[in-house]
Amino acid sequence: MDSLTINTRTTGFGSPARAYAKKRLDLNELIIKDPYATFFFLWEGDSKLGLNYGDYLVIDRSVHPNYEDLVIWVGQDKLEVDYFGNIDSKKLWGTITWKISSLKK
Repeated sequence: MDSLTINTRTTGFGSPARAYAKKRLDLNELIIKDPYATFFFLWEGDSKLGLNYGDYLVIDRSVHPNYEDLVIWVGQDKLEVDYFGNIDSKKLWGTITWKISSLKK
């Protein structure tokens, strides 16, 4: 039986534009600083604190919030959202670092 060998060697010159190509935008690199401490939540509550139904929240539990940052905290029987300055810091669950909203609902 005959075998077929295909030459996969590249010949010629590479594209001169390759030196000017920029790296593609990677949302994982942009949004996630610590993948083991990052969570995504879908906001399904009423509109408040700049959050609207259908927004995705990126929560990073490794980020220590500033006074005016939105955070997730442990309420009586569920997780709640408020400004860090309004909660007991012992109940902090994580800091909201990004809000992703769709322009098409």
